[in-house]
Amino acid sequence: MTRSRRRDVLIIVGDILSILSHKGPIRKTRLMHLANLNPQSFSRLATRLHRLGLLETTCSRGVCLYNITRKGSFFLSLLRVLQRGLGIESETRQEGAKENAYAAVMKAARGLGLEHQVSSLVTGSTGTSYLHDIVLTTKHKEVLTINMLIDNEPSTIRQYELGAIMASCLDTRLPHLIIVSQSLEDYYKTLFARLGKGCRTLISVLHRDPIHQS
Repeated sequence: MTRSRRRDVLIIVGDILSILSHKGPIRKTRLMHLANLNPQSFSRLATRLHRLGLLETTCSRGVCLYNITRKGSFFLSLLRVLQRGLGIESETRQEGAKENAYAAVMKAARGLGLEHQVSSLVTGSTGTSYLHDIVLTTKHKEVLTINMLIDNEPSTIRQYELGAIMASCLDTRLPHLIIVSQSLEDYYKTLFARLGKGCRTLISVLHRDPIHQS
């Protein structure tokens, strides 16, 4: 049966890494066939995954084989954790919750003498840019990224956003503040703790002071 819905990009990445984890190293054509991708889509994704260090190729006598890297295996395990977490129900969406969080963060930033940029990009060591809800800066240098996951329902949208935040945390090495709903605080703390010391993440709920939360 043909799939009528487009697959989320993070799901496709998970498919590719999972195939490589079980069957790699394999040829490009075989990988494309198993992942159900056309050459153009595969090339774009493979370039990104190479850049992020999630997959590698080895060539010998004109034959190139694709395989997952150690970092790719680690990222795949994170994706699986995220997918299992999609069943968690979030608390009822509160009207204006996100706006209140923005206001609290900006007030705290001004008190600390920091500047802020809304919906701003930061670039990691791989050259990849990541979009964050707020980026705090001092003397034009990024010091903290902030993401509001207050009213996100457990969906592929949240899964994609979390994957991007995790990648940003590991790639940029900047501290990342995640503001969440109270019912999901423990879930996010457990999730980001798996990244270890490579990712400096603070998890805070809306009713607390997000900047001074330890």
